[in-house]
Amino acid sequence: MNFLDVNQKMLIEILSAVIMKRKANLSFSTKIDWHVVVKEADRHKIIPILHYFILKYPEIQIPDYIKDSVRKKCLVEITEQERNDLAFGEVLKKIVDSEISVVILKGLFIRDLYSEPWLRSMNDYDVLVRPEEIDNVTEIMKNEGYKKARKEDKDAEYSHSYLKPIEVHKSLISAGRFVNSTEFGKKLWANLIPVKVFGVDVFTLGFTDHITYLVLHVAAHFKNAGFGLRQLCDLVLFIQSYGREINWDVFARYIKAMDLEIFTRALFEACHKLFGLNVPEGWECDERMNDTIINFILDVFNGGAYGNENYDRITANRMIYYSEGSEVKTSGQKIRTLLALVFPRSDKLDVRFAYAKKYRMLLPLAWIHRFIYTIVRRDIDISEKIAIFRPKKSTEIYAERSLLLKQLGLIKNKSHE
Repeated sequence: MNFLDVNQKMLIEILSAVIMKRKANLSFSTKIDWHVVVKEADRHKIIPILHYFILKYPEIQIPDYIKDSVRKKCLVEITEQERNDLAFGEVLKKIVDSEISVVILKGLFIRDLYSEPWLRSMNDYDVLVRPEEIDNVTEIMKNEGYKKARKEDKDAEYSHSYLKPIEVHKSLISAGRFVNSTEFGKKLWANLIPVKVFGVDVFTLGFTDHITYLVLHVAAHFKNAGFGLRQLCDLVLFIQSYGREINWDVFARYIKAMDLEIFTRALFEACHKLFGLNVPEGWECDERMNDTIINFILDVFNGGAYGNENYDRITANRMIYYSEGSEVKTSGQKIRTLLALVFPRSDKLDVRFAYAKKYRMLLPLAWIHRFIYTIVRRDIDISEKIAIFRPKKSTEIYAERSLLLKQLGLIKNKSHE
């Protein structure tokens, strides 16, 4: 892993020792800048894993004040997580007691694959219900003090004044997100596995469906912005735990039908390079992809837990969405790409401006509406709002990420005429 610096290597060594339950190589630990390691762990939301590692290796030479800082961060996070888990468990029980079938997703299931569940922090709770039951769930959520914060074609997010949000999915894939995804979406409910979470009897996805969903989830996140090391840890643990239960032929059919074969190969190879995961048979990478995989791994490091590590990267990711990765080699192409960010096509506008999708003549009004809405939003920092007026760095990140997305098959080659 010569493409990583010594602090990044140490972070991977920490993750490998904890999630793979192997003895850590501490031979280079004296060269580490632990301030940087802690900062990186914080960016990727894996402070509990770092704390667990420090407890397991007391002989490692880390300044006491840094150990104390990590311990305090971890205790705060664990306490907050436990409080939220208790509250979510009560909400979940009321939904299930209303005879609504609930399928738990992602962290809610995978956290039990870690040595300790608290090692896998969560920022929200994801569940799946049948589309016809979403209104009943909404009513229960309202009675529990939640309000609908966001609604899309596949899910609704419910926020609370002091608890973590809950995302209720009625579908796992947004319409048009991936080609030929209908077959996967239709068969989910036939392959469910009963499980218990927070003392409540629920379901989770069948193992083949679950690994497929994990790949789809990280592919969608990487295309939109990025994802962090925590998601790679989830994938490694899942394959290690249930690899023999997964029908890899069915998985291959789903992935290839959705045109995600290149990305999936790169994803598995990244897990192999970082954590020594045995790549599932038939999913090995061509050596010619090595540079792409290295850039993929570096992008995961650079983007933090959600890919939106800084305002320049946020702007670059939005440029990719609105211009679909068009080239920015010339000044004219750069200008057109920035204009696409300010004046997007009607099909790129979110639900707040859906009227422009129905009535195309209202598109200029939607642009004005969107501009004013962005200016007055209090949840967006002023630095983020003015990042578009500092396009040099954003354009550089855009060019690098759009090329990488094309190499991974997540966006198709396209250039401005």
